Amino acid sequence: EDFWLMGEVIHGDYSRWVNEEMLHSVTNYELHKSLYSGFNDHNFFEIAHNVRRLEAIGRQLYTFVDNHDEDRIASKLRRKEHLFPIYLCLMTLPGIPSVYYGGEWAMEGQRTRTSDEALRPAVSISRADELHCELTDLIARLGRIHEENEELHNGRYQELMLTNRQYAFARHGRSSLIITAVNNDDDPAEFDVPVPIRASEAVSLLDEEDTILPVSNGKVHIQLNGNSGGVVK
Repeated sequence: EDFWLMGEVIHGDYSRWVNEEMLHSVTNYELHKSLYSGFNDHNFFEIAHNVRRLEAIGRQLYTFVDNHDEDRIASKLRRKEHLFPIYLCLMTLPGIPSVYYGGEWAMEGQRTRTSDEALRPAVSISRADELHCELTDLIARLGRIHEENEELHNGRYQELMLTNRQYAFARHGRSSLIITAVNNDDDPAEFDVPVPIRASEAVSLLDEEDTILPVSNGKVHIQLNGNSGGVVK
């Protein structure tokens, strides 16, 4: 019962392979492409369009921002400041998120015409303390949030707010809701996000202090620094 079978699929109709007769999951290259180009082009519409289209297939696709065949996301992004919000999207959008080794250290690497070695370097675990950075702690925090909240495992996706540079979406639980908001602009942003369930308050999951935010007239007011994001429940 705990056997899980996935396949690597580059393109095509994922539902052809992900179904009760074939595979439990396949690699979601479509979301991978829309994530990095959406951030590079300041175009959250590309990401949101892709998520809406893939939602029909289900929430069990294997999601990633880099892997053994792709240039490292730290090399693909034009702005290193986008590393945190892109991982925030990865960990809270529908799918089964994965972190390719070294990603937690913002490791860079690009393939050449003759070699993929830069994407797959040997890394001694003894270097972990040396390589540790702020992103390491943020990804660990996001991993715990994902593990501890069932809304992010198979919860229904709902788009709540969308512009080129700001994006907010919900993942629905049985009687609760998680909202992710991201900002790809250098400047801070603040906005009111609709809360599509009855609620009087929200708690910020990224804050160690579990900051409480009021829900007023069916909306929660969210403030984000430039190139950042937040998660509230």
